[in-house]
Amino acid sequence: MLRPIVCFAVAVCSMTFLPAYADHHGNHHAHGPHGGTIVILGQGDLHVELSVQSGELVTARILDKKMKPTAIDAASITFTFTEPDGEKEDYKISVANTDETGSVFQRKSDHVVHHVVRDKMSIKVTAGGKELLSETFAYPHGPNGGELIPLGESKYIAELLVQGDVVSVHLLNERKRPARVGSESITLTFTERDGEEEDYEIPVSEKKGKGTSFVLDDDHVVKHIKRDQTTIKLSAGGEMMASKSFKYASK
Repeated sequence: MLRPIVCFAVAVCSMTFLPAYADHHGNHHAHGPHGGTIVILGQGDLHVELSVQSGELVTARILDKKMKPTAIDAASITFTFTEPDGEKEDYKISVANTDETGSVFQRKSDHVVHHVVRDKMSIKVTAGGKELLSETFAYPHGPNGGELIPLGESKYIAELLVQGDVVSVHLLNERKRPARVGSESITLTFTERDGEEEDYEIPVSEKKGKGTSFVLDDDHVVKHIKRDQTTIKLSAGGEMMASKSFKYASK
């Protein structure tokens, strides 16, 4: 009996200290100091903290082994995307800032953001005379940096984002592109710890964009999202669409 017990103990220890970085399935990811997704470069010499914002801005921050911002001598960082048909496409993201606070690479492009949220990718950078390459991985968030919540078997995906006291739900299609629906609100149903359910309506945003978004400034709703099991429900075109119950992965 001793050997199985020892093996089990070793396995538990290994699991305890295994970092949860972005993997090729997109199921496990760690958040960096700015709330972005961590991607390992090479053998862990450096890390990239990757984030997207507002559907058009890609930001890649360089971190060292201790996950602290660090500066490297590089004019750009390369993203290699594998498209649905298997074709690969490279995009360079130019350096925006390099100083004592670290190297930051940025590119404003909704086209590149769409590649980031849709396609498998790898990241490459040359630093210290060495070419460092990440494994292929899938970015786990939506084009606005929010959590992706499928609305049942429908073609729609809800991208849920919490910023301070503001709750935003951006509607996306199956390709993770902004989608439009004729609905005045979307419903968040919270299951509290005692089993009681409570509904909150998030009104449609008056700001016009490529897709439909629902926005509410309410710290009480934010507390529910961060604490309770949540279901998102949308009624549009005579159809009721509902997500599975989920726990929001707050950063």
